[in-house]
Amino acid sequence: MSFPPDVIADMQGGIDVPTAGQLYAGQRLFRFSSSHLFDRGFFVSPWWVDSSTAEAVVGLAPSALGDERASSRARGGLAVPPNWKGRSDMNYLDVLVRVTLRRSVVAFRGPGKDQFGSGGKIVRAPRGVIQIFIPELSSRMSPPPTLQTAFELFASREAIRL
Repeated sequence: MSFPPDVIADMQGGIDVPTAGQLYAGQRLFRFSSSHLFDRGFFVSPWWVDSSTAEAVVGLAPSALGDERASSRARGGLAVPPNWKGRSDMNYLDVLVRVTLRRSVVAFRGPGKDQFGSGGKIVRAPRGVIQIFIPELSSRMSPPPTLQTAFELFASREAIRL
């Protein structure tokens, strides 16, 4: 399993001590996203967590999410700084994305890395929260993944507004 150096650097920016492995068809994955990213940002991302991590991060079962505090817990639990340097200036974490894998895929797992927030402040990543990185959904792949790429990977998908 070999990936371009840019993809590995992308993964290493968010996972401390990554372990390569396999995710299997039928497995459910979750991610917290931002409503202003619309469909593409919801699904075309290499960053995911499993159901137990999603529940632990917010302290609620995913079907019971629904208050503003869920976004705050997700931000703290996943070490997402308020001013994120991703596709936009802000990630509201106001959407929980739930997908089911259509096929098996190579992925890396590991505890999240501490991140730098605005003003150089460090946002500490809880060691018990395990991040999942799917290389084929990294924007640094050549060619970069598209919405179609994600839709072919996921048998089911939904975005739940928090």
